[in-house]
Amino acid sequence: MSPGVLAVLFAVHLLAAVTWIGGLAMLALVVSPGARRVSSAAAVADGLAQSPIEALLTELERRFTPLANLSLVVLVATGMIQMSADDNYQGFLQFSNTWAWAMLLKHLAVIGMALIAGYVALVLEPERRRLQILSAAHRPDRAASQHLTRRRSRLVKLNLVCGLLTLLFTAVATAQ
Repeated sequence: MSPGVLAVLFAVHLLAAVTWIGGLAMLALVVSPGARRVSSAAAVADGLAQSPIEALLTELERRFTPLANLSLVVLVATGMIQMSADDNYQGFLQFSNTWAWAMLLKHLAVIGMALIAGYVALVLEPERRRLQILSAAHRPDRAASQHLTRRRSRLVKLNLVCGLLTLLFTAVATAQ
C-alpha cells in the first residue's frame, strides 16, 4: 500500500477515534455529572419524571449516537486495512509478539464498547421511551427514570474506560 494512502487512512482512523472517545469523555465527565446535579433539583421542584436537563442529556446522546456509530464503522474499516499493512501482523489469531497481544486486547475493548452501545440502543432507549409515554400520560415513574439515568451514566463511564483501554493498547502496539 502506498505511504500516502496509508497516511490518509491513519488520519481518518484517528479522527474517528477522537470523535468517538472524545464524545464519550465529554458525556461521561462533563455533561452527565452536570445534568444529574441540575436535574435532580429541577425535577423534584416541578414533580416531573424527566427534568429539562435530563431531556437535554437524552437529546445530546441521541445526536451523538449516529456519529459514534459512524466512527465505529470507520474505525473497523480503516483499522483492518492498517493492521494488515503493519509489519508486526503475522496472521489471524497469531500471537507471537507483544504487538499481536496488544491488538487482541484493543479489539476486545472495542467489542466491549460496541456491546455497550448495542445494549443502550436496544434495551435502555426503549425503556426511556416507555417512561416518557407514562410521563406524558400523567403517570410519571420518577424512581424508574432516576434508575435509568444512573444506569445510562454508568454505561457511558464504562464505555469511556473501554475507549481509554483501546487507546492504551494502541499505544503499546505502536511502541513495538
